[in-house]
Amino acid sequence: MPFAWVIYRLMDRINHGELLMIFGVVCALAPGYALFETVGLDGDLGAIIIGIIVGQHAKANELSQGLLSIKDLLLVGFFISIGYTTTGIPSLGHIGIAIFLVLLAPLQGLGYALLLRQQGMRTRTASLAGLALANHSEFGLIVTAIGVEAGLLDDEWLLVMSIAVATSFLVSTLVNEYTFEISGWLADRIPSLPVERLVKDDRPIDIGHADVIILGLGRVGKGAYRRFRDVYHLRPIGVEIDPRRVAALKAKGVDVIEGDATDPMFWERCKEHPEIRAAVLAMPFHGANVSALKQLHARGFAGTTTAIARWDDELDDLSAAGADTSIQIYDGAGLELADEAAATAGISVPSPSSPSPSAPAPQDTPEENPPEQPRGQL
Repeated sequence: MPFAWVIYRLMDRINHGELLMIFGVVCALAPGYALFETVGLDGDLGAIIIGIIVGQHAKANELSQGLLSIKDLLLVGFFISIGYTTTGIPSLGHIGIAIFLVLLAPLQGLGYALLLRQQGMRTRTASLAGLALANHSEFGLIVTAIGVEAGLLDDEWLLVMSIAVATSFLVSTLVNEYTFEISGWLADRIPSLPVERLVKDDRPIDIGHADVIILGLGRVGKGAYRRFRDVYHLRPIGVEIDPRRVAALKAKGVDVIEGDATDPMFWERCKEHPEIRAAVLAMPFHGANVSALKQLHARGFAGTTTAIARWDDELDDLSAAGADTSIQIYDGAGLELADEAAATAGISVPSPSSPSPSAPAPQDTPEENPPEQPRGQL
């Protein structure tokens, strides 16, 4: 649709950082909510449609990460406004009960972690999930509102729960900055279950037999895989998140494992990989390639890294993230196109000793007596 084309063109021209976040907020409020309300439609529906359109752009992941803190702040304000408009200003008693409920949230997270460990998760996985769930969900506020409406609870409980949910969101946001440090500290002190007791998706992954790892086996990734295997005679291994594509590739004899290369937990499961000489980041989303590149460096990867990009600013992002080489996908397509055209026309690659077809044949004329140039030529 033309409107989506305009949004995509604007996002292409906007640099990274605060301006991109402001653009995302304006898109949701102006062409989304306000425009739909003007024509008599639900503004929330308009905001959702704008979100779907923006979500298809290459910068959608970066925009989502930037708006995450704003979203949490708006949620906190929403929960507080519900309690304030219902029962008025909270008293010290309301605040005290809400704080007591917030102090119970870590016990909730601990219970989830123990349950997941009992179900066959590693200590690190279970602790990360427990930390993520150690807060009071907004669904608790919804249940409380239903109880108040049904006459099962006093109106004051809605105010207490709104304060508790808002406070737990603030605390969890602060704690989430150190989730990997906390889970790592727990994993070092609490041994994980034996490998045979772990669920399949949480067992260690052996990638040490490969020479090259390719992250993303779409069209570009599959081409790189075949090149490394058939031309360079190396042992590549691919990482693909789509289970259906993984099954299809395995049926064709491709060495591929299912996993999310942007997930730190995936790299935590990977065993040491001293034999891997190079990593190729060929995922279709720029943010995913940057995130995976950071994960590789965080794990101490010693090989070279090469990534693909679509735009010049994405090449700069990859270089800043530590990529040894980055190439625009259209440049690579041009090289492949030239190779295919030459092969179709029967043009072979000349040997280094052969003169270039465009270069003139060497002359026996002495340098001090060069041939006279015709008039009008350089």
